[in-house]
Amino acid sequence: MWLLIVLFSIVGFASCAIVIGMAFVKESVPLALAGTVSGISNMGMEMGSMILQPAIGLVLDLKWDGLLENGTRVYDLNAFHMAFGAIIGLSILGTILITFAKETFCQQLHE
Repeated sequence: MWLLIVLFSIVGFASCAIVIGMAFVKESVPLALAGTVSGISNMGMEMGSMILQPAIGLVLDLKWDGLLENGTRVYDLNAFHMAFGAIIGLSILGTILITFAKETFCQQLHE
């Protein structure tokens, strides 16, 4: 139970980075495009969830060994590691890519 509390706390804390991302996107483009880019960024966050959920299910199904318990599929722990490893991989990729971003100092980079 404590592990869940810790994990949910970390996820809750990390999710506030969305606000920083939206400000970063707005400041990185000309003001005339700020609304469009904010919408695309917001859509990208939603699309990520929309794509990852079925992808995780697909990986779980591909790794399923056929075991059923009361009519419910039982997946191996290895299958979960592989399926959720994509999220960790994308998080690492995002962390690497953000190092190439230019600091805006709370100012519009383009006029």
